[in-house]
Amino acid sequence: MERLAYEWRIIRRTVQRSIKDGVEEWDTWDAYSWTVHDPGRRQGVPLPTICGAKVRYRSPVPEDPYTAILPASNPVVIGKRPGEILRSKVRTDIHGDYCAEFIPFEPVWALPTEPYHSDKKIARVVLVGEARHVQRLRKDRRTNPDERARIIEWYSAVLAAGRKGLRTEPDSSEVTALWKDYKRQAKTLWQKKAFPDDLNRIRLAMRTLVAIDESARRRDDTATPRGV
Repeated sequence: MERLAYEWRIIRRTVQRSIKDGVEEWDTWDAYSWTVHDPGRRQGVPLPTICGAKVRYRSPVPEDPYTAILPASNPVVIGKRPGEILRSKVRTDIHGDYCAEFIPFEPVWALPTEPYHSDKKIARVVLVGEARHVQRLRKDRRTNPDERARIIEWYSAVLAAGRKGLRTEPDSSEVTALWKDYKRQAKTLWQKKAFPDDLNRIRLAMRTLVAIDESARRRDDTATPRGV
């Protein structure tokens, strides 16, 4: 067999090299998503998808979603604004002490599902976000039926945990004072029993009834013969 000879020539020269950051930007997409028959699927609530190491909302992505790690015993999340409430559905086929949830508002507190049936020695009102002060509703604020229902659900959840006497976690004086402020606002909303727009409709209805009554009286006075 004929042998092939290779001649290697080494040329000495100076080569300058530099290290630069590479392009590490990729578009995320719904690479893996839960199926319709997944036990964790919920009607009307978007489920997360996985793309590489990132867990994200299913497209289209809502504006400014928040991610929170919640105690499995406290799946009810509320925000600083009355009406910001989300009841996370804890999966029964997966057991764990915590669960992750995408939240469309900034989370502040995590509450038990049924505070009245919880053990107050163990159950807590957990601060899961920043210590945000509760927002007051304006007196002239107009609400639609869906928003009104969420506000009622918000203050009902706060009042239930408050009437049960659940302690906060962390159990510091600042966090306890913040929770008391939320309870005061919830009690104020509960005592009103009606929202400003409801009161405006009630006033309008009362004025209408008074006007109808006065009109009917004038017709009666006109129709009634004098001297009768």
